[in-house]
Amino acid sequence: MKVHLASTHFALPYVTSRRTGLRIRHRPTSPAFVPIARQQILSRISQQHLRRLIAELDPQIRAQPKVSLHNQRGNLYAILGEFQAALADYDQALDLDPEDPCTYINQGVLFRLLGEFELGFSSFDYALTLCAARAQPAALLAAHAHAERGLTWQQVGDWNLAVSNYRQALDLIAAEDSTKARALQQRLHNHLKELGLLPEAC
Repeated sequence: MKVHLASTHFALPYVTSRRTGLRIRHRPTSPAFVPIARQQILSRISQQHLRRLIAELDPQIRAQPKVSLHNQRGNLYAILGEFQAALADYDQALDLDPEDPCTYINQGVLFRLLGEFELGFSSFDYALTLCAARAQPAALLAAHAHAERGLTWQQVGDWNLAVSNYRQALDLIAAEDSTKARALQQRLHNHLKELGLLPEAC
């Protein structure tokens, strides 16, 4: 079972005083922005289920570490609120592949959750740079990065930049016809409606 952090409306990024997208070893110890509702949403049963998923991933990672497995476990830890463990998994994913856009997007989401918005922007910016440099088109990945960057701008309070990123994401997936693309499109439409805009008005 794959767990996508973005679908939970939580976030995961990286911390740095410069907007480079590069990883650093300093970790925030006290989250500045953690919605109280998150703990209320996670019932004891759901937490036990998430921990079972982590327990299933542990031996797989020990046997054959993979970027995707570290990202999955990192997302699970993030949902549980174990941010240091989540960041450690993203670090290990980047040790395996320093140019994986998915990992940077997850980092960006986590940093947003922690209130480290500049670090989140760094991660999303670097993810978009990596997507643009890929030989194979990575429209859906880039759209996810724009969507998460847009939500970060929305939370910061810059609606113009938020709408601009949402629009870029919608443009990237306009020709996509997949379940993931349709789900992202619906999410983007919901964000635009939150801002009092219809998708067509953008």
